[in-house]
Amino acid sequence: MTILTTSTGTALASDWEEAPQFGDGAPLPRVARADCRFTYEGDLTGTGECRYVFRYGPDGSCQILGFEQVSGTLAGRTGEFFLSHEGTFGASGLSVRSTIVPGSATGDLEGLTGTGTLDAGTGEDTCRWTLEHALP
Repeated sequence: MTILTTSTGTALASDWEEAPQFGDGAPLPRVARADCRFTYEGDLTGTGECRYVFRYGPDGSCQILGFEQVSGTLAGRTGEFFLSHEGTFGASGLSVRSTIVPGSATGDLEGLTGTGTLDAGTGEDTCRWTLEHALP
């Protein structure tokens, strides 16, 4: 029997490196890529390493696609897993939907499945996350 659990916490981004794909002077709209790290606290403790692609619109709003490798402890189990991210950033802040990549979990987290969110208001350094997940 698989039980769905909701985990929550905060994530702080660091080591943010973003580069426009067509040079620093590229006008909007444009495409950029970014690499960063997250430090997770709450029901998940650990770190994540991300690779994102951004599509900025003429107004500066942003569509986000990316992947993240998460290493840490969730529900008392330690291991790694990948998240795929899809979201937006704009005047109201950051809103990302995440899916645990099927078959990506290792260690005590092997078999982990689920989806989640990552949100932050404009100007907030700390994101709130929620992950609805199941472990075998």
